[in-house]
Amino acid sequence: VNQALGKYNLVFPPDPSTHEWCTIGGNIGNNSCGVHSVQAQCYGHGPRTCDNIHALDILTYDGVRMTLRDGYSEQEIDEIIAAGGRQGEIFLKLKNLRDKYAERIRQCFPQTEHMPRRVSGYNLDDLLPERGFNLASALCGTEGTCMTVLHATLKLTDNAKHRTLMVVGFNNVEDAGDHVPLIIESGPIALEAIDKRLFDNEAKQHMHEETLGKLPEGDAYLMVEFGGEDSEDTCAQARRLIGKLKEASGK
Repeated sequence: VNQALGKYNLVFPPDPSTHEWCTIGGNIGNNSCGVHSVQAQCYGHGPRTCDNIHALDILTYDGVRMTLRDGYSEQEIDEIIAAGGRQGEIFLKLKNLRDKYAERIRQCFPQTEHMPRRVSGYNLDDLLPERGFNLASALCGTEGTCMTVLHATLKLTDNAKHRTLMVVGFNNVEDAGDHVPLIIESGPIALEAIDKRLFDNEAKQHMHEETLGKLPEGDAYLMVEFGGEDSEDTCAQARRLIGKLKEASGK
């Protein structure tokens, strides 16, 4: 998909490490994220596949085909229920499920602003009125247990014209994690944590020896990528983050 979008300077942000082989259907089934998924947050989307899906054309296991959008008003829900049929029955049962457990879902589900990359389990919170009864999002991550995806309408993001990669070393992975909120505030298009053990194993195999020698000191690393119009823009973003990190560490 992203190869086809290249000439339009657009991108579907969730890209797992298997991006050379993975499929959109697989991303939907697993509710995948990926190193560049944070780029979508700059455009008001979240980092998960479900945050970047506008609609799903699906087939239920009893042979009913329907298209589900990323939001329905209460009036639209009631109209679909009133129309009857299998789709009306499904909407009614989902609405009843939502109404019965709404308060418990609100209390127990982690809020996306606190855990934006929550991908485990069923997205029951997407059924809540404040989330717009978002069935397209709710079905992401169900791993084929609820339906088969036939077609997906995606939310796309402008692709960065230029990129600058910044590698930050930390004493340990916990220290690296503590600095993630500060780094996210800087608006990177990619953020990935790597433990030093990976690089130690590469060194034992004499892999990438010249590149490994350029790494900063540390036992854990955050790889931060900035995107922009040109190298001057992206390098300026990186330098600003360096200043913030030095200020935060008192160095």
